Amino acid sequence: IPQGNYSYSDFIEGDGIDDKLFKIEVDLNVKGDSIIADFSSSDNASKGPLNCRWPSVAACVYYILKAVLDPELPPNAGAYRPIEVKVRDGSILSAQYPNAVCNANIITTQRIVDCLLGALSSAIPDKVAAASSGTMNLLNIGGLDNRSGIYYNYVETYGGGQGAMFDNDGMDAVQNHMTNTRNAPVESIEVAYPLLVESYGLVSNSEGAGKFRGGMGLQRKVRVLGPGVSLTLSSDRSNITPWGLFGGKASAPSSCVIENDNGKNRVLPTKVTTHIDTQNVISTVTPGGGGWGNPKERNPESVLHDVIMELVSFERAKSVYGVDIDPK
Repeated sequence: IPQGNYSYSDFIEGDGIDDKLFKIEVDLNVKGDSIIADFSSSDNASKGPLNCRWPSVAACVYYILKAVLDPELPPNAGAYRPIEVKVRDGSILSAQYPNAVCNANIITTQRIVDCLLGALSSAIPDKVAAASSGTMNLLNIGGLDNRSGIYYNYVETYGGGQGAMFDNDGMDAVQNHMTNTRNAPVESIEVAYPLLVESYGLVSNSEGAGKFRGGMGLQRKVRVLGPGVSLTLSSDRSNITPWGLFGGKASAPSSCVIENDNGKNRVLPTKVTTHIDTQNVISTVTPGGGGWGNPKERNPESVLHDVIMELVSFERAKSVYGVDIDPK
């Protein structure tokens, strides 16, 4: 990494209590053979459970630097000895009792990674990706299984789009960065819980457009079959969407809507615990990934492929990518 200072800031959209933006900021100082990642300018701790501690921050820093500098380097204490990670006690990244921390792994660590990638993009642009979905998008559905009379709890995180790089599109609907989960098969969900998965697939036009596009987000619709349930949603990126790099565009946002048969839908905030009535449908959408480079420079054959696969519409191909495709 060239010697110098590289800074970047990004935001989390509320904590479930305060409807405000929480800033994460990193000042990355590269000097000699050492690197200092200073997060002291990040906002104060939140009332809601977004906060984390130094080990979570350090894990993000170690992960990103290993990924962009030497992915094959064996992970050990010696590998990270030249790296110093600074946080400010009482901030969102150095929680003090009684600050709550549970959503940090779901959302906050994702934003730490985004800040590190943003800072490094100006120093080593061919080594970093645009912003990925930026949230694990966790759904926690709990209630009484009327088939057995036993209480159940279904917990799953849903993947989103991966950010594009200078030479490659982002992957569609995958868990990114500080995650370790895959999707549960639809059949397993329906056998284990009184839930019906009505639809599950990629969201067209959700990519961050670019010379190389970001990955697509996904949508899953789940109908509550048994008695009403309690839903906890832990998500983000509904307003400040995953950003692109070097002319690449931001992706489509996340959303979660409760649908019922009378057509009166209820839009949920990104962080909430609420009651869902029986036969209502939970429709959750995850963000795509940011794009890389000018969309007008994208290979027309790649645009055509995305249109054929119904990932990009004819209209978007023309207006965003400049590729006019005959629907016939």
